[in-house]
Amino acid sequence: MRVLIVTGLTHLNPGGFRTSSERFEFELCNALRDYAGLEVVLISKPTDWQLRYQHESRIVGMRDRNSLLGLRDVFGALQASPEDVVIFWGYDSRLVIHLLQCRRRYGFRLVNFLYDHFGPAVEQMRAPKAIAARAYFAIAERAIPHIDGLIVFNAAAIKRVGFTGPHLTLHPCFPEDRTEIVDLPRSQMDRFTLTYAGTLAEYNSVRQLLEAFRGLPGDALELRIFGRGPLESLVREHCMADHRIHFGGLLPREAVLSEQRSANLLLNIRRTDGIINDFAFPSKLLDYIATGVPTLSTDFGDVMNPLRDCIFVIGDNSVEAIRAGILEVLNTDPTVIEQQQRSMKDLMCDERFHWPYNAQSTASFLRTLVP
Repeated sequence: MRVLIVTGLTHLNPGGFRTSSERFEFELCNALRDYAGLEVVLISKPTDWQLRYQHESRIVGMRDRNSLLGLRDVFGALQASPEDVVIFWGYDSRLVIHLLQCRRRYGFRLVNFLYDHFGPAVEQMRAPKAIAARAYFAIAERAIPHIDGLIVFNAAAIKRVGFTGPHLTLHPCFPEDRTEIVDLPRSQMDRFTLTYAGTLAEYNSVRQLLEAFRGLPGDALELRIFGRGPLESLVREHCMADHRIHFGGLLPREAVLSEQRSANLLLNIRRTDGIINDFAFPSKLLDYIATGVPTLSTDFGDVMNPLRDCIFVIGDNSVEAIRAGILEVLNTDPTVIEQQQRSMKDLMCDERFHWPYNAQSTASFLRTLVP
């Protein structure tokens, strides 16, 4: 069996990925080769492919991965067959339709790894463009039930897209470069630092977080925010109005990690309404847990169940709930924090949350699809 991965990655430099999704795609490609012994072929734009791929996996470049003729050329050159599995990500309608057409021609098995939803991206668009985008993504959503297999992190996503075929539910994985919790000194006791790092958008409840923090008294509290997004101007306004709020912009991954490790509380406040949480990819929560720092998160479904003993959870993303959650952490007995940190370390030792286990599970699932 050979795995052909149609990816949007434009480089293979682990330090240059802009999102956790890009890092995840890269680590999955490596894991299927290194831990499951599969032949992995990456199909993407040739931009920066001159960078040396650390495991020398085979790479095939094409000018436009959404082009039917381009995909046919690549699959033809690779001599794609029913013994191959093609994996792709997300909701790109042209890509899904063209891959379905290529499947009829070459007979390979087609699998979608669905770990996110298009809703947040559409929310950031203006009305005319948003309407067109929703229609475009809806075509892909209707096409997904016609593929051969589905891989998700949250079982609720399977029902949402109406998929009744073979499927696999995986645990999310800790990043490959995070293997243990490093105990570092936190901020000084006379200052309590809350840190958020991520996209500054409505679905991450940035607006509610700022409002909740504004209602908390005392100069000992500090809110540090890092990232970029459509709500950056709102964050800057609050910085001007409240000296306790610091905005550091977009930082390199290592600098963000340093900020997280030095915080007293990390914040993962996603919206709790709508269907987005059925597709949740809790990469930020795993990043936070790997620091050993207390974490406050909204509840986004069953995918969080193995993590609940490690973090503080609030039921919704309202201003009142966020403020109450922060106050709960401030008033929590230190022994509770210590128990959470022990649970964090136990979770990091759980093989289900690391790539060797998940690569083997994925490979076993893919083999069931191949005749």
